[in-house]
Amino acid sequence: MQQLSFLPGEMTPGERSLIQRALKTLDRHLHEPGVAFTSTHAAREWLILNMAGLEREEFRVLYLNNQNQLIAGETLFTGTINRTEVHPREVIKRALYHNAAAVVLAHNHPSGEVPPQQGRPPYH
Repeated sequence: MQQLSFLPGEMTPGERSLIQRALKTLDRHLHEPGVAFTSTHAAREWLILNMAGLEREEFRVLYLNNQNQLIAGETLFTGTINRTEVHPREVIKRALYHNAAAVVLAHNHPSGEVPPQQGRPPYH
């Protein structure tokens, strides 16, 4: 479960408990197999909810069947606060393992900034 540090302001213990229970319920439903992604916007919104408040960069993969339903989702690589390395071989290996018809690739920027990566290839 993620920390609630991304929420502004002070909270009472009761508010904190309520929000944590709500996030836990949401998290459980977000990870249920069979969630259908009807558009790239739907996948983007799912990922924003799922990755909110992370303190390190993560590279995640959603594995979809031929009806764009979620088979599984996982964090393949975790980096530092401003960098994570991605190994395409591992992405392909896991997609084959899940027998995925499609994949959605995502990573976050905990700092909120998306600087251009001059002279550095996007994948290693």
